[in-house]
Amino acid sequence: MVFKYILELENGEKCHFEIDTAKLECEYDALQQEEHAIWTRLENFKCQCCPLQNYKYCPAAVDIEEIAERFRKVLSWEKVKVTVLTDVRAYQTECDTQRGLMSLYGLIMANSNCPVLSRMKPLARTHVPIPTEEETITRVVGTYLIKQYLLYKNHDAKPDWDLTELIRLYGDLEQVNLALSKRLRSASEADANINAIISFHSISSIFALELENMLEEMRDLLVDGF
Repeated sequence: MVFKYILELENGEKCHFEIDTAKLECEYDALQQEEHAIWTRLENFKCQCCPLQNYKYCPAAVDIEEIAERFRKVLSWEKVKVTVLTDVRAYQTECDTQRGLMSLYGLIMANSNCPVLSRMKPLARTHVPIPTEEETITRVVGTYLIKQYLLYKNHDAKPDWDLTELIRLYGDLEQVNLALSKRLRSASEADANINAIISFHSISSIFALELENMLEEMRDLLVDGF
């Protein structure tokens, strides 16, 4: 699946980004051989949970480098028209730049070669631009439980019906998002990039702490269905 993001700023500037969810491992190896901005170096604000040793650059930072540079002087509250094209449908909405970037960064980071973020790769394949909180919960928990069902059916491992590992993963995502926000702070003159990642950090924190309560709020709708 290829997602084409077009972000049109209030001044008429259009920024085009194409994300292929079938990105190959060899492409990351090639990127490590190129020169990138200092803030993308792995040792700069390296995540505590990062197991990488032989990488010169942070894979996630390199993936968002081009976008961060394009929006380094843009304020988070500036309006942007977001158009997302795929092979099967198109999305379009207007929102603040922070929210538009958050959606784009979310797709790119889930498709990253970062050992933590790459665990979200199934979500990249079913990406929903500018999602609501309910859509995000449904996709994340639903996808995770499909995995547990497949583990159960194939006797590959004991399924995690209590979502324990999912909550632990979101704890690691908190660290990654916080580290990325620190990287972007050193690479930006305005706050659109920074606030987009900080929003992910906030969501990860809430998700890790409040997932059970969030699901309980959906109980009546889901129990009455199917």
